[in-house]
Amino acid sequence: MYQALQNTFQSLMLVIFLGILAGQASAELFVPSTAVVVLAADTSLQAAAKQVNTKYGGEVVKAETVSKEGRKVHQIRLLIDGRVKNVDIDASSGKEL
Repeated sequence: MYQALQNTFQSLMLVIFLGILAGQASAELFVPSTAVVVLAADTSLQAAAKQVNTKYGGEVVKAETVSKEGRKVHQIRLLIDGRVKNVDIDASSGKEL
């Protein structure tokens, strides 16, 4: 009896967890497909966006330069087959973080 109750509880927790993940995924995926936002006229930001787009494909939907732990980082967001992928590029070296 205890084992059956434990299995039922575990199954219920899994369903709840997957439901929460699905809700978060759908919220993250709501990105206008025609929105291309470049927040800086920095050539290296454009080069980083092109580099990431060439490597992963999809569509660049957002690109911006931010400061992370004291260094400049280009954050590129792609939409690939309905899924969002975020890629960070070190602005100094051009290497993916």
